[in-house]
Amino acid sequence: MADGNEPALNPGDGKNWSWRVPATGQNTDLGLLYEPGNWGDILKGTWAGIISSMVPIDKSRGKVICLDPWCGAPDYPLIENAAMRLDWLGNCRFIDSQRDWLENGKLASTGSLVRQGIIGRGMEVELRVFDSDPGRLSLWSSIAGVTTLSISSGEEALEDTEAELVLVDPYDFLASWEQTLPRLAVLAKSSTVLVYIYNRSPRGGEHTRKYNRFRKGLDESGTPYVTGRIGSDILLPRAFHEMLVLAPGQVTNLLEAELAKATRQLACKMSTAGCFETGGS
Repeated sequence: MADGNEPALNPGDGKNWSWRVPATGQNTDLGLLYEPGNWGDILKGTWAGIISSMVPIDKSRGKVICLDPWCGAPDYPLIENAAMRLDWLGNCRFIDSQRDWLENGKLASTGSLVRQGIIGRGMEVELRVFDSDPGRLSLWSSIAGVTTLSISSGEEALEDTEAELVLVDPYDFLASWEQTLPRLAVLAKSSTVLVYIYNRSPRGGEHTRKYNRFRKGLDESGTPYVTGRIGSDILLPRAFHEMLVLAPGQVTNLLEAELAKATRQLACKMSTAGCFETGGS
């Protein structure tokens, strides 16, 4: 199974590229630099579902404020590759959380999954969103409890927020982690911060050095965290999809066991599928 996850071009190369599928009618609703429903989305959605169902909530505030400043669209068409991937994966947390969308031929974004998880706990939620694409951002305006932010970048949203749960998913987190991590460390003193990282360190060279510098900076920040990763492909992974949670120690301790269990299940399913092959006559 091809991974279908590698961004084709850097956003600064001047080319207006986005993911395309054979069913041309679906392309208008995609507009992404990667395949929706890839392994990274599965891991991210799995962690988001666990966190939104378990993270401590201060009910005295009346509502839970969540921040998703790289929100994308609320949902995406369930394309053939993603449907085959989920069918192969079988029963899991991610599919359970996506059930309402899958039945309508769609996949929910991470922000939508978090919103659903908080509502499922009987709490009112305000989801504050931003995306650099005005078209995707406008799709959120009709959803109850969602506030679209009038800002110029996702990073700007991190400067002053009262959100209890923060989703961080820029195009390439490791490209600017030196600027972003200090902000996240401050937020994580009172909030739960969920970060997606496309980790290219298996390719060696500067990719590995950059990732090692990031991990050293993360440890030196003194912020409690948990992190987990799966390969970007079943047969020949050239990168990892990685999730990172920064939060007060009592929160990371609470989440650790469930996040570890779900991540190991995904990693085991993927690794054993490609560990042995036969061929010839």
